[in-house]
Amino acid sequence: MEKTENHALLLLKLKALHLKELPNLEYIWKMPTQHVRLQSLEAVHLYKCGKLKSVFSFSLAQCLIRLQLLEIVSCGELKQIVEEELEGDGREISGNKNPNKSLCLPKLRILKVENCKRLEYIFPNSMTSQGLPQLQKPSMEGLPQLKQICRPTMQRSQYCILLSQLQELLPSLTELTFRDCPRLNGAMVIPKVANLEGIQLSKLNDALFTNTENLSLKRIYDVHNLIPEVDREGLNKLTVLKFQNCSFFEYLIDRTKENVPNSTFTNLAELSLTHMHSLKMLCNGQFPRGFLQNLKELIVERCDELQELFKIDCSWEENRSQPLSNLDHYFSLQSLKVVNIFKCRKLKSLFSPSLFQSLLQLEELKIEDCAELKTLFAELESVGETEANSHLHPLCLPRLTTLNISFCERLEYVLPITLAQGLPQLESARVVECRQLKQVFGGVAKEHDGVEHCIMLPRLRDLQLCELTNLSSFGPQTYLVEVPALKELSVSTTRQLVKFTVHLEVPL
Repeated sequence: MEKTENHALLLLKLKALHLKELPNLEYIWKMPTQHVRLQSLEAVHLYKCGKLKSVFSFSLAQCLIRLQLLEIVSCGELKQIVEEELEGDGREISGNKNPNKSLCLPKLRILKVENCKRLEYIFPNSMTSQGLPQLQKPSMEGLPQLKQICRPTMQRSQYCILLSQLQELLPSLTELTFRDCPRLNGAMVIPKVANLEGIQLSKLNDALFTNTENLSLKRIYDVHNLIPEVDREGLNKLTVLKFQNCSFFEYLIDRTKENVPNSTFTNLAELSLTHMHSLKMLCNGQFPRGFLQNLKELIVERCDELQELFKIDCSWEENRSQPLSNLDHYFSLQSLKVVNIFKCRKLKSLFSPSLFQSLLQLEELKIEDCAELKTLFAELESVGETEANSHLHPLCLPRLTTLNISFCERLEYVLPITLAQGLPQLESARVVECRQLKQVFGGVAKEHDGVEHCIMLPRLRDLQLCELTNLSSFGPQTYLVEVPALKELSVSTTRQLVKFTVHLEVPL
């Protein structure tokens, strides 16, 4: 830019600034900027300006009353987005002491800063208390030196940004994304939606997720559990929780530690656990009150050390002869609709008899490549025990419509025979490559009394039993299979089926 003779205002109508792949650009504004006005500027895009050291002088930033979008990507030498103004002795000028030196970006809604390896702070300490009133979804990725959103004043430690100040600064925050910001520390405002990846949760403030409803955590390596290491309040506002590649996480909750609340995850509706290589179980110790009582969808994939999802406390098993209504204090999956388990090769079982009774809403069950899985639904051990517990709710999955089981090498049967009359809505069943499977319905059966018992599947339309090398029968010999709605049947086994008789209302 050249100086103008008549001091005309420059760039007064500029609305958008796009600078891309300018490897030698160090400064956008090198000259005094008293004649530059950027009050019309709405969008700034900077991409691959490798030597750029700052974006705006402080006086220019004060003119950005219409700026709505700020995107800075791959500016490796960027140290400051807004240059700090200094007093005569070299100290930073605080906007709190001098209102004329305060900064506000009243229209900024979208902020994206990525791959700026030298940037330590996004905004200067001169931001006013409500300096970002419309910022909703900031995203910061690949910032290895980033310490905080705002630079602290010189009078305070770099860790001493007050949580209340951040809440005032970002009143409209709805979603926050941090990825690969390992030095992030101190107070942090986490809104209703948060995506955190490659940061250290242990360096952030307590009660971090007090108001969070949707939380995604990826590549978090510095903690072993979510409660109590990260949160001690219970995370009862969370409705969606997703973990991925958090390699040191062992439990969601570790109740063997101190300061664990009595009520946790009471409103969680969706839980996804992917590539959690150290995960042992969801809860270590007795289940807290209301734990997962509203869970609707559970997805577990590639959790190498997981042997039991729900390890039942001994006190529950000792009292399982009580009615289910009395057991709800301990644990219930009363809202669960969808369960998908993939490639958890040490998993041995899913649901205990007591927990089984609470699955009244389950609609979809898909299990794939769980090599050690021996049983899906653990049943009562003997006919005598079944009779002794006859007051319990009959084993029934009244809403199950879809059942897919594949590549579970140690599974000997899919469903306990006690479910023979308990699948009124099952429409599709697919069992593939379970090489030790002998029966679809198995386990403890009624003694042979000369009476033909029935496996009744009134809505089953599609039945596929493929590559089951040891399949010998659909169920115990005294049971007849009734599938009046069956339309498609596929069976492949290297053994001769001893008995596979079905009753249909129409021919196949």
